[in-house]
Amino acid sequence: MEKKLLSGLCLLLFASASLFAQQDKSKEALVHLSIWDPIGTNGRDAKEYTNTFSFNLLYGKSQSERAFTLSGLASVIEGDAYGLQIAGLTNVIGGDASNLQIAGLVNITGDDVSGLQIAGLVNIAGEDAHAVQISGLTNIAGGDAYGFQAAGFANVAGDDAYGFQVAGLANVAGDDAYGFQVAGLTNVAGDNAYGFQVAGLANVVGDDVYGVQIAGLTNVAGETVYGMQIAGITNRADNVEGMQIAGIYNKAKKVKGVQLGVVNIAESNDYPIGVVNLIKNGEKGVALTFDELQNLTATFRSGGRVLYGIVGLGYNFKSSKPLPVFEGGLGAHIFCTKKFKINAELSQTTGFRFKHVISKNSLRLLPACKITPNFEIFVGPTFNYLHINDSDQYTMFPKHTVWSSSSEKHRLYFGYMGGVHFIF
Repeated sequence: MEKKLLSGLCLLLFASASLFAQQDKSKEALVHLSIWDPIGTNGRDAKEYTNTFSFNLLYGKSQSERAFTLSGLASVIEGDAYGLQIAGLTNVIGGDASNLQIAGLVNITGDDVSGLQIAGLVNIAGEDAHAVQISGLTNIAGGDAYGFQAAGFANVAGDDAYGFQVAGLANVAGDDAYGFQVAGLTNVAGDNAYGFQVAGLANVVGDDVYGVQIAGLTNVAGETVYGMQIAGITNRADNVEGMQIAGIYNKAKKVKGVQLGVVNIAESNDYPIGVVNLIKNGEKGVALTFDELQNLTATFRSGGRVLYGIVGLGYNFKSSKPLPVFEGGLGAHIFCTKKFKINAELSQTTGFRFKHVISKNSLRLLPACKITPNFEIFVGPTFNYLHINDSDQYTMFPKHTVWSSSSEKHRLYFGYMGGVHFIF
């Protein structure tokens, strides 16, 4: 009876995933930022876009993914996925998955899996699994499974763990863990973890981590991480010499490496990549900007000595219809003197009005001059890709373009941006 129920559940999940198999490569975006679909830079058309990088605060949709997807709760990819997908709860891929999938609860793939699936509860491959599957409870492959599948209940080592531990609930090592731990819920090492920990919910190490921690929800290291922490929700450590990747929140004292998340917090970190970066020895400020499309935008810029994040809201004054705009992006400081620097930025500015979206991806080089310690002005050239899906708004296209598509919905052109920045 249980086998029949499990088989029925598999068929239902496979049928649901197969609905996502249609491909449409006509819409592409380098970076997709969203809160909960359709609130994002790709708007209501998100499920039609092929993205290179996607960052979803809670839940996001797309047609295909080429490199990296990070979601606080869940990702739904209707076509194929390549690269790395991380979600706090669930990854759903309608086509093939040639990648690394990490989810707190479930990974579902409509067709074949080539790579690695890690989930707190269940991994499901619609057809074959040419992969390693690790989960707290169950691994399911619709066809054949060529690789490694691990699921169970508990492993406990009183002192050290030398080797490979697989458990559905908990791996516990009283002192050190020299090896590879995989758990659906929790891995606990009393002192140091010399190896690789994977958990559906939490990895907890009393002191140091020499290796990699991957968790659906939370990684906690008491002292220093020499390696990498990957979590669907939160990473915490005193010091990091490596990388923290989280769906929502990274926190550390001193970071010699990269923090990648929606919110990054540290006393010192030169390379945070996120929407909000609260770095004690870094820079935070509010800027008011204006560009060639007459977008007037208020942005919050925060980061470390080198990298910083950009997020903002504004209004377009060139549109014939009311058009609010949202901006998100990543920048880097190139310091020349104490009072002069160049800010290199990659950004996406999206105007949204019901089903109509105006999307501009920009590369900016913005020389900035400090007038006072807390106030600077900047202005510089930009290179832009502009997409407009509303024919009534074609008047917004600049007169001089480098390239335009046959449908005239897509243009490449040079523009400008200027603004003032208050630093605090």
